[in-house]
Amino acid sequence: MSGFPETQASGFDAYSTELESLLASPTYSPSTHAADAQALLDQMKLESRSLSGPTRASAQRKHKEMKAAFDRSCLLSGASVPGGTGDRNKDRLVATNERIEVQNDRIASIQQTVAGIEDTGAEITGQLASNREVIERQKERVAEVNTMADYAKKISTRMSKWWA
Repeated sequence: MSGFPETQASGFDAYSTELESLLASPTYSPSTHAADAQALLDQMKLESRSLSGPTRASAQRKHKEMKAAFDRSCLLSGASVPGGTGDRNKDRLVATNERIEVQNDRIASIQQTVAGIEDTGAEITGQLASNREVIERQKERVAEVNTMADYAKKISTRMSKWWA
């Protein structure tokens, strides 16, 4: 009975070796060999489930590493992972990019509106500053006229006392 797990482990090892040689092959292209590599990964996963104890943990770890290497090679070559979520993720990515473009257009439009409002605000601020200067000059003139009116009142009071 001790030979049974070794036989299963050797099945896993055979698939693992075959996948390693496929990935390391100079003629390997994810776009043409992806289905074969995915099939070997699926077999490795099935074999690793049938193992027990530390052999199982080791096999699952190796399967995970090989899967990551396969996915990485597919991503770097631009090929989608067969049976994977690559196309679905690509569609989601395209949709997300479209939403981002719409948001960017909205932001650009809002920025233009804000720039217009800032220009209008600057004009109004300039007009207010000009009006403030006019008001200050008018206040000075009113104060000057009041001073003259007070002086005239004084003179007229003195004259009325003198004539009275």
